[in-house]
Amino acid sequence: METQIAEPEVKTEVLIPPVDVSALDNVEGVSKETIAEIKTEILEKAAPAATIPFTPPVAKTEPVAEEKPIAVRPEMDAKLPFETRILSFLESRGRGEFVKMNDFLKFLYPVPLKNEPPVWTRQETNKSLKGLLNKMQEAGKLIINNNQHHRLGTFYYAGDNPVTQYYNISNVIIEAKLP
Repeated sequence: METQIAEPEVKTEVLIPPVDVSALDNVEGVSKETIAEIKTEILEKAAPAATIPFTPPVAKTEPVAEEKPIAVRPEMDAKLPFETRILSFLESRGRGEFVKMNDFLKFLYPVPLKNEPPVWTRQETNKSLKGLLNKMQEAGKLIINNNQHHRLGTFYYAGDNPVTQYYNISNVIIEAKLP
């Protein structure tokens, strides 16, 4: 909670000028006695020239509650390296059974811009992911079902189509678990 600091009181003075009735002297067709009566009446009703103290209103500030940082699960924290995020994801799913990781692995990469293919469909991205998963498996940090990750980034021909295509996260099912 933020403490409120008292601001110094600012006082200014408002000057009320005296009433100027000299313009009535130039009125034509009115007697001087009548003008004198009108001047006397105006000066009696008018406030005398004075200085009135004035304190401007001060806006009260309410204490501002401190913003609490949003708790981010480790697998969703973009500041952490991929290896840490993958292990946190598997830990959150428990030990024992294989967990399909394809959708989570897609989440590791940034959202594609308009009219651009997603980063996770690129061959070089899939090869680097394959290397990371190999390294983690060799270090004994995780077990991958049927070593399907070895297909990531390799080429294949789809049917009679002579165009080379590459295996990526969307067409290779990757299941893993913690040892």
